[in-house]
Amino acid sequence: MRHQRVEADLFYFADDIHDLDSGQPLILVECKRPGKGSDAGVGQARSYAYWIKPAYYVITDAQTLTAWDYQGGAVPDVKAIEITQNQIRDRFDDLYARLNPGAALAARNHKIERLAHPPHAGQP
Repeated sequence: MRHQRVEADLFYFADDIHDLDSGQPLILVECKRPGKGSDAGVGQARSYAYWIKPAYYVITDAQTLTAWDYQGGAVPDVKAIEITQNQIRDRFDDLYARLNPGAALAARNHKIERLAHPPHAGQP
């Protein structure tokens, strides 16, 4: 068995346990140099997400912030929100509604449950 080391830039946890093995990582953040674009680092962040199972992963290059709804590795992740630096003031409520600690924890718990008990073939 090979142990995977995750070295993302930031993690946000549900509580004071800031440990990937015993804590509840809600959001993984990957920061890129300005001007890299919203797709830079998606593969890297997605590979980290596979190991830690956050609710979301976020990629930012300081000009654009893109939040991805992590789906568990078996299906493509969903781009939840993408905003530019100029849009933050106008779209902050949208961003906060999805990424606030309570909403992210509920989303993560739902995903963990879904991954632990996938629907049987032929069931939605």
